[in-house]
Amino acid sequence: MSNSEFGWQSLLHTDAPPACPLKAALFTTYDRADERLVAEHLLPLLLKLSREPDGEGTERQYFLLELDQRLKHLHDHLIVVSSTSREEPADAEEGESGTYGWIWRSIRHLTVGSKGKAVQHAKLWLLHWGAADAEGVEYLELVVSSANLTRAAFRGQLQAAWRVCVELQRR
Repeated sequence: MSNSEFGWQSLLHTDAPPACPLKAALFTTYDRADERLVAEHLLPLLLKLSREPDGEGTERQYFLLELDQRLKHLHDHLIVVSSTSREEPADAEEGESGTYGWIWRSIRHLTVGSKGKAVQHAKLWLLHWGAADAEGVEYLELVVSSANLTRAAFRGQLQAAWRVCVELQRR
């Protein structure tokens, strides 16, 4: 294995063809998913939104409307599984709690341990990408990383990841 196969890049990207729409996704994280990271960074990338979250005034409103519309279209096809409950108090630095709380109406958040305390530590993303053309080729992208779905994990921490995007074959 040569060193040319390894390199630095952002975890927040996709190897799926650009024209493929996201059909469904499953994310696992140990820590409670940070709604601001999900709404302002992860979802705009995966949903290929045309608006930017840091826009001012009307531009920001259009971003929020576009995000809401796309989330409604994917209602219950996006799932986040974590070890900690969403109702737990956020860290002091995450003072924006509640700003994007509405995203959880369309994203299913599941906590492990239905009959008692349990922990899952995996950080796995499964992304099902739809067909980009009339031939109907779909893709499954798998990402295994050390990053939780928190802003702290993407800012100032070194993370490792492995990813592959596999073309799905029709039976």
